[in-house]
Amino acid sequence: MPTEILTDNTDIFLARDETFEGVEDILGPSFFILLRNFPLNSHTLLPAHVEILRERVAPYITRPAGFAEIYGMTDRSGSRQVNYKVGAERVAAVQKGLQVFGPPFAKFHHAFVKSIGEDFFESREKTTPGTDNVFGDGVKNGEFRLVVIALTPAPIGVPTRLFRFRPAANTVGFCRSHRQTN
Repeated sequence: MPTEILTDNTDIFLARDETFEGVEDILGPSFFILLRNFPLNSHTLLPAHVEILRERVAPYITRPAGFAEIYGMTDRSGSRQVNYKVGAERVAAVQKGLQVFGPPFAKFHHAFVKSIGEDFFESREKTTPGTDNVFGDGVKNGEFRLVVIALTPAPIGVPTRLFRFRPAANTVGFCRSHRQTN
């Protein structure tokens, strides 16, 4: 089975991604999650966000090979510096939310947890023909105020899984190698 979209609503997107053949197949599927629709300039988790952290993320990363990548993103309504700060606050809120459910600290505090700010959406707008109007009439859009969580089996504590689901592959690929720019 390739990609299966399990949830797609205003606040949550959840896809299960069966991976390519190989050793990792023994460890199970990967999941691509978007915690969407954070209030403008806020890092407050919505009830749906807390539920997915409790029901899906914490149990997954409690497994020996479970690993969570977490990336905070923003719309483009603030300055680049403010947007990095808001993205980082969203990441911290997710980490604090996960801590309550008891998974190992190192599974969600590492180099693959960072603020992307507005950079992913700005990059997508610049490099993908036909998306120059991705922000519509304005730059404030709840769809872009989100946290990306990629759950992948990682037996050595480093994400190794590639996603078949193109939006997940493109997003996670950008985030993994992203370096903050001012």
